[in-house]
Amino acid sequence: MTFDETIKTELAAVNHALEAFLDTRIEKAKKLGPSHVQYYNYIKEYMMRGGKRFRPLAVVIAYKAIGGDIPPESYYRTACSVEILHNASLLHDDLIDHDETRHDQ
Repeated sequence: MTFDETIKTELAAVNHALEAFLDTRIEKAKKLGPSHVQYYNYIKEYMMRGGKRFRPLAVVIAYKAIGGDIPPESYYRTACSVEILHNASLLHDDLIDHDETRHDQ
């Protein structure tokens, strides 16, 4: 597999894992009420808008490069946590700077 193919494959897997994680949060929020569901839907919409996902890709590729042996769902979940933390820092920065858009939205 070429490097480009590896990147595309891992990016798809990271995006799938991130979306699946966010879907579990939305499902759990249903027990709390519609406002919580809407909150998590907003988070999912924001998180899935775009971005290069360089940080979670780096986590996955580095882990595979050292020959790790934990199940894929574990390292993809770790990679997703890095992406969520990164996006949280972006949101915090936008709030502090009073920015109204990110990724033209």
